[in-house]
Amino acid sequence: MDSVLHTAGGAPVLVAGLCFAVGYIIGLFAGRKLGFATLWPSIVIGVACCVLRGFSAPLEFTAVAAVSVLHVAIGCLTVLILQRARPA
Repeated sequence: MDSVLHTAGGAPVLVAGLCFAVGYIIGLFAGRKLGFATLWPSIVIGVACCVLRGFSAPLEFTAVAAVSVLHVAIGCLTVLILQRARPA
């Protein structure tokens, strides 16, 4: 675990958590509306965001933005997986 995360004040952690939740909800709506067209962009964006987050400091703007966009991609993929897993 990052020691900066434990010593940071509550506000940065709260803002980051709120951004992650909002990003995931946006991803759910985007995946529902755009469907299968979000598959490859979500995979590419997910990998790019993981690399970007790996090279940035914790709770830095770049890290929070990258993980927020990653949550949008995860939301899209969640909808696609759930649509595909429906019983026949």
